[in-house]
Amino acid sequence: MFLNSRALLLGAVLAFSTCPLMRADFMTFAQPTAAYVNSTTLLDFPSPDHTLIGYLSGGGEILAYDNLLETRSVPATWVSWGAPPAIETATPHVGYTQGNSELTIFLGHAATTFGFELQPDNAAAEQTAAKFYSGSTLVGTIGLSPNGDSGALLYAASTTTNPFTSVVINDLTNLIDSPKDFGIARQRFILAAPEPGTYALSGLALLLLAPFARRLKKSA
Repeated sequence: MFLNSRALLLGAVLAFSTCPLMRADFMTFAQPTAAYVNSTTLLDFPSPDHTLIGYLSGGGEILAYDNLLETRSVPATWVSWGAPPAIETATPHVGYTQGNSELTIFLGHAATTFGFELQPDNAAAEQTAAKFYSGSTLVGTIGLSPNGDSGALLYAASTTTNPFTSVVINDLTNLIDSPKDFGIARQRFILAAPEPGTYALSGLALLLLAPFARRLKKSA
């Protein structure tokens, strides 16, 4: 009986001790600190405004989107964004989802850190969620309520054992008369060390499937 009790106690201690490690594998950034900015590579939206894009590439990374984004700039074609320290700059280049309340970002190369800023189109606070995936495994979720009136926020996370291959963003606000669309900006990343036949292939497959996903959504 004593040995069984010790075994149960040891099992409980081991289970408890592993919980922080599991939580620590998905570490978020509340603000774009100097350490975050200096350690990551920026992949920015291009000019001119009102250009439709399905992917971006640079710094060794390729980002593909399941819906075409329209480029905007603050304050010329996107009214406001926010101000540091909540975000990097008040005048970023923005990728607008054009009426879509959901956006999936496919990473061509797995990343140990990935982040972006987000602001809803409507001038009000809206509940949003960004789910970070490694393949089909959900690594973690960031849920925030940015405000469309100069209230953009940062959605950024890092991982140690499950490099990110995609991020699914949803505007969860229950709006009847207004679109639940949004803009994203300042996408940053740190590439994971390549693993042959693993994340590279999954990222390539996602990039190849992205255009077909867009076509299916348009025909639905």
